[in-house]
Amino acid sequence: MGAGVIYSCADAALRSRNEFNPLFAGPRLSRLRPVGDLRRYQTAMPAMSADPQADVIAFLSSPEAFNGAPVEVIKTHLSYVFLVGDRAFKIKRALKYDFADFSDVERRRRACEGEIAVNRRLAPAMYLVVVPIYRDRGKACWEAHGPAIEWAVEMKRFGADQQFDEMAARGELDDDLMSMLAEKLAQFHLRAERSLQGRSNAGRTIDQLADDLSKSCGNAHKDAVLDWAHHTGREFCYAAA
Repeated sequence: MGAGVIYSCADAALRSRNEFNPLFAGPRLSRLRPVGDLRRYQTAMPAMSADPQADVIAFLSSPEAFNGAPVEVIKTHLSYVFLVGDRAFKIKRALKYDFADFSDVERRRRACEGEIAVNRRLAPAMYLVVVPIYRDRGKACWEAHGPAIEWAVEMKRFGADQQFDEMAARGELDDDLMSMLAEKLAQFHLRAERSLQGRSNAGRTIDQLADDLSKSCGNAHKDAVLDWAHHTGREFCYAAA
């Protein structure tokens, strides 16, 4: 999680979304300002022939899609993120897991809209809009007739120096910042809608988090992590009952 989630509201008060740079006027990108240097987070692209989203990935990876502006690409277990100027465009990978199904275009559209709706509650200035991608004469593009072939979340980009791993390396993750983050997330979850439909997956999710935290914290804190998982699971089941 980036510190941009915390600072996004203040950032929105300082900078207008309507800034215009005529050097980069175009159908999807009219405001560009370099932010940070994320080249070391860039990942190699997979073989195009093996990916059903190959033409979309190639299009969004190309400077031509953004009026010649350079593009940096990050691949995660669920998404591709394309960083360009002061914007980030994220598409869901065409995958299916127990906890996430992005196997077709309609599911990916709903997931993008859901991401905007949920994350705007935490970072209203960062999550902007869901944008369609089309295909024209065999190539992905921003505008064309016919149905969208993919959907992307357009976000306001924040610099790499605001990522928590970078801040931790500089010794800037102090108690006040962590307390502010914890309080914000706690209030967010307290106000979240509750549904019994997700209850069956909650236990597995908590167990997975506990396992990941145990590996990160080491044996010295393993008992504390397991105790947290036990109490969290009990509290969730009580709240959902």
